[in-house]
Amino acid sequence: MLTLKEELLIGAFVMFLENAETIDGAPVAIDSLPDDVPTTNWTDWELGAVERVKITPVTKSFPQSKPRRNGQGYNSEPKLVTTGHIIEMTLDSYSEFVHRLMLGSLTKIVDGVAFTGFQKGIELKATGWMRLEAKADGITKINIIDWADLRLTTVPEWKEEFGKPVLQFTILGDDDGGLSTAVVNAA
Repeated sequence: MLTLKEELLIGAFVMFLENAETIDGAPVAIDSLPDDVPTTNWTDWELGAVERVKITPVTKSFPQSKPRRNGQGYNSEPKLVTTGHIIEMTLDSYSEFVHRLMLGSLTKIVDGVAFTGFQKGIELKATGWMRLEAKADGITKINIIDWADLRLTTVPEWKEEFGKPVLQFTILGDDDGGLSTAVVNAA
């Protein structure tokens, strides 16, 4: 029996490969999932470790007609169907990507190179491959990879204590033809 424990997700690392970024000489795309060779294909794009995670199914209600037991007419009952998933994660640290979204830019931040921040009229989100990976004793316990939209939903206040960014991933998966995968080895 599979026992998925919250300890497996807390402390997991989340990585994000943005659409059109070049990995191993090929652009990242919904039909082009980078491999693990070398491991830096993913680890160079780490966003941070997960401190809190909330997974919410998105549902839609559809009317469903069923014949009445007495044979006279139909009853209409709503049927809830899962249409997607949203994963919200609080991270323990910042990354270049999180800073980029915090500073209102879609342009990659490079040390010593000026960029335009606090841009108006743009949607601060990105689409690409999300990977949530948890390991224990060198063994991968959870490896979730999916095509998703990423948004920064909470920009922490900068003060004496460390603020923690909150990211929201809207899983697009099969809706966009993604190569959605999830491997759980919780034993």
